[in-house]
Amino acid sequence: MSAAIHDARVYHKQLFLGADSFDPAQQWKVASALCAYQELGTSQGEELGFGESWLSEQGFFWVLVRLRTVLSLQPTIGFIRGETWKQAETGVLWRRDYRLSSLENRELSAAVGMWALLDRQSRRVLRPEHHPHGYPLVADRMALPQTPRKLPHRRIASPDLLTRHRVSYADLDANGHTHNARYAEWLCDALPYDLLCEHRVGTLQIDFISETKHGQEILLCGEALSPDRRRWSFSAKSGEELCFLADMELIPVIEER
Repeated sequence: MSAAIHDARVYHKQLFLGADSFDPAQQWKVASALCAYQELGTSQGEELGFGESWLSEQGFFWVLVRLRTVLSLQPTIGFIRGETWKQAETGVLWRRDYRLSSLENRELSAAVGMWALLDRQSRRVLRPEHHPHGYPLVADRMALPQTPRKLPHRRIASPDLLTRHRVSYADLDANGHTHNARYAEWLCDALPYDLLCEHRVGTLQIDFISETKHGQEILLCGEALSPDRRRWSFSAKSGEELCFLADMELIPVIEER
């Protein structure tokens, strides 16, 4: 077992992946990984004494600005180990790293999330010093080697409209906007079913540009960037407002069997 598992600055939690974490081809859904990352960060805040209730009292909430994840190994139904830590502050953004592994400490996925603290009423971004408590800083450890850069806004030459989605009750979280894992579900739902049955998500980056709320119609556009349809680029708008951008790379399942 890796010595890093015992790093007291890193938050650890055992998580359970149930049947709803996998698709009909028995592949791990990327949205399940995103939910696990969210649970880890929220749980660390609760353990340190400034969780959701404290945030609500202060009039704050966290919003995910950018997330990049790499799913390296395929898990099975059962318990896994999760780790998260605050890696750095960059301007108004907080870098939080995540790692999911098997109980034998084989890495399943790694991720970096760039978070911002927002005022609940004004939706204004607050600088880190507005948060009076400090998370342990683990600057010498990274789940992924680089901080994810912004995806370029005009990188899709002629995107096709893949789907329309109206934000529903099931999409929303306690902050009144779409939960970040739902975006990953929208992206997968927009791809051909046969493609997803033969592949799994290997890499995903989502840049969250603006909040999406109940009743908004989202136009999700995208295109395959390679002839084998393994690499995809997406953009989503509500009216003229850009909501999010995403890049995804798929891995053929047959290569892992």
